[in-house]
Amino acid sequence: AHINCPGCRTVAQVTKVGNVTGAISGVKAYPNPATDEVKISFALAQSADVNVSLTSAVGQVINMQHFTNVSNGNAVFNTASLAPGIYFYTVDANGMRTTNRLAVVHEANCLL
Repeated sequence: AHINCPGCRTVAQVTKVGNVTGAISGVKAYPNPATDEVKISFALAQSADVNVSLTSAVGQVINMQHFTNVSNGNAVFNTASLAPGIYFYTVDANGMRTTNRLAVVHEANCLL
């Protein structure tokens, strides 16, 4: 299909050159699934203030950590008291955001 819009202006082509300023990379949670604690690592293209948050499946913020003027780091969250299930972790920096899933499981205590 071709749409003709005589009153519309042409948009110039956008080309990525080099690193995107403020890009977030290397974001991962380990171990995943987590039992007692989870470490969330991140790296940035340039130093910035960073917020790392852990939220429930319904969007409730469980915990948040703030890092000032860093280019990489690790946020460690205690998961021992969390109910088993799916949670989300988000890294915010330089006006950009990345979110991923995290599973929390707890081994059942077995009596023999």
